[in-house]
Amino acid sequence: MISRFRRCLALSTDFQRLREFIAVAEYLNFSQAANHLFIAQSVLSRHIADLERMLGVQLFFRNKQKVQLTAMGQLFFQDAKEIIAKYEEAYRKLRLASCGIVGHLKLGFLERAVRSFLTDFILHFSKTLPHISLEFSCYDELEELTEAIKRNELDAGFTLSLGLENTEDLNCEPICQDNLCVIVRKDHPLVEKGGVSLVELAQEPFIMLNRQQNLTVFNHTIALCEARGFSPNIVKEAPNIDTALLMAELGTGILIAPRHHIANASSKLCFIDLEDEDCKIYIAVVWKQNNANPSLLPFIRELVNAHERFATETSRQS
Repeated sequence: MISRFRRCLALSTDFQRLREFIAVAEYLNFSQAANHLFIAQSVLSRHIADLERMLGVQLFFRNKQKVQLTAMGQLFFQDAKEIIAKYEEAYRKLRLASCGIVGHLKLGFLERAVRSFLTDFILHFSKTLPHISLEFSCYDELEELTEAIKRNELDAGFTLSLGLENTEDLNCEPICQDNLCVIVRKDHPLVEKGGVSLVELAQEPFIMLNRQQNLTVFNHTIALCEARGFSPNIVKEAPNIDTALLMAELGTGILIAPRHHIANASSKLCFIDLEDEDCKIYIAVVWKQNNANPSLLPFIRELVNAHERFATETSRQS
């Protein structure tokens, strides 16, 4: 620790000598340069003499009438200015990086869930904090995205709030509300209703996303039904949402899924909101509690600041 401090002190002293040399070279007057640097003229003269001894060359011709740069001094003057400029730029970048204003973030997202707002927000963020670069990865399943965050493969992810309330090592910030819907063919009797309570579906045949590939969604749907005193009559399990939507279009049964899937659904299907309060879900940004990336906090802060605007725009588009 002491040796590192000494190296830093020596480096600081070297840069200070360069700044003093530049001041004298610009003013060509030791008295004016000393005033500019807020040091005594005698101290400045001694420092310049020390610098000349260290470099082994004379930097200035000086007498009582004038001060001039030597040929070596003129050459060193240009290099010294470049060194100081590069050092100050590097220092500025380092300070910005330590505050998270310069950096890189790896983000994951569920493509369908965030399609309505992600592009607009990222364009907004890139203008607000242009020195934080963003790298994106698309995920098909909620579980895959969440595990990638836990393994530190992602700094944060845009996903659904399902199951996140029981995950202690993750932070979650809601962005906008989604809603679970019952999805049926347009000739289904439920279409005549403006909204449906989940308990009204107790006798319906259910299409479910299969347990193996969609554990969180599967368990959430089962839990909602059991809370109302029935187990869903599952007639088909689908490996993905596209297959499930096709089955619903064929009249195989009803499907419970978030409203954002309407963007990919056939015009032959109808999305009916489930009116129960616990059927409301959220699109959220999720990150690991101990993530040390300094750029993450400015990203989350900007997202929270823009929360209301993007939530309003998303609900308007739904």
